[in-house]
Amino acid sequence: MAYQTLDDLDSIINLLNSMSRNQRFQQSFQNREDSAIEEQKDKQKERIDNSLTNIDSLIEQLSDTNSLTYVQNNLYANESSYAQYPDTRIKAATTNQKIQNKLQDRRIYENIINQAKDKYIGVYDNDGVQVTGGIRDWENNFDKFTDDVVENWTYEKIADELNFLDDFEMLVTGKEGVIDKSEFIGKYNPGGITDLQLIDRMGDYRKQLEAALFADATNARIEDHELYGVFTGDKEKLENDRTTNMESATKNINKYDRAMGSIKKSRNNLKSKLAGYTAKDLKQAEESGGLQLSFAAADIKTLNALTDIAKSEFEIDNKGFENFEDYKEDYFLEKGQVDIRDFLRDLEAEIELYEGLKQKEKTRYKKWSGNEYRKSSKQLKDIYKDKFAELVFGQEVETFNYRDEKNPPQDLEFDKELDLFFSPTLQKYYDKDSVIKFFQE
Repeated sequence: MAYQTLDDLDSIINLLNSMSRNQRFQQSFQNREDSAIEEQKDKQKERIDNSLTNIDSLIEQLSDTNSLTYVQNNLYANESSYAQYPDTRIKAATTNQKIQNKLQDRRIYENIINQAKDKYIGVYDNDGVQVTGGIRDWENNFDKFTDDVVENWTYEKIADELNFLDDFEMLVTGKEGVIDKSEFIGKYNPGGITDLQLIDRMGDYRKQLEAALFADATNARIEDHELYGVFTGDKEKLENDRTTNMESATKNINKYDRAMGSIKKSRNNLKSKLAGYTAKDLKQAEESGGLQLSFAAADIKTLNALTDIAKSEFEIDNKGFENFEDYKEDYFLEKGQVDIRDFLRDLEAEIELYEGLKQKEKTRYKKWSGNEYRKSSKQLKDIYKDKFAELVFGQEVETFNYRDEKNPPQDLEFDKELDLFFSPTLQKYYDKDSVIKFFQE
């Protein structure tokens, strides 16, 4: 194209400049439009993100199944909006998982509470008829509790129930590292009783089971005397009662043994005195009213033996006397008028009485401890010496040669005081050298 004049050239230049300005304007408008679109997208993403943040905060406050399910359904309904952006898509998935976890925890909580409810209230059919009994049936009904416990509470049963309570406490209160369930407590009513009430009742039930476990460990069964302690869930009382009764039974057994030992010593001494009377002495005694004990004329051994009897009987029953001296004075006054032969018969009756009382205490000891009563080694030694003294009272200790025995006893005990070996089985003392030589051969 040829430019004819300068005017034509100016027109062309002006036209080109005008086209350039239009292009720049259009580009600027497009840029502004693109910027507005991006700003709108950012605001929309922010709204979605804020919505998810609010939902996440709301989940922290919710604990019932219906509310959590409603929020989850809302989350599903807006899934396409959340999926527009990678960040919100990930955040929505995380929020949904949080709801899922909380719903699962809630179901676990409700399940364990429902199990506890069945244990406490019992199970009922659709007509409201009780199918199986519950713990509540025992309340204020000791006889019902007694029947159920005696019949059903084996060691295995008690252990199973305690295992359930361990699970119950762990899932309800969040012990032992399990996710905290405390947010659900007080917000669920399984029907007929609240979860808070059940938690309290299960605590009482645990006390009963622990008391029952302690009682069952004694005799492999719950004894009648332990039932009330189990009923009240008072394990400490059971422990104290057990200790008290074992100690009391042991104390009484020792008292009766001491009394019988004193009586037997006195009896043997009096028998020896009686054996020393001639027929003439007896006839004269009969004519004068009998063989009175006559404490004033009694030898020191007799007096000591009778004093021991008085001490033992004072320990068992002081008959209202505040001190032993007054008791002894009354005892000697009474017995001093008794014929020796009658007194000996009285002593035999007392031995029989105390032996019976001792057996009752041994039975009580076994009932509370679960084991036969056994004396300590020191008590055994004292008893053996008393028994031997009963045979040889007032005489030199008779000793035997161990090597002369056809069937030498193996239950030898060395008595340091006498420097002799003693066999409780044969009630015989053996010369120490004869025992040593026998085992050296």
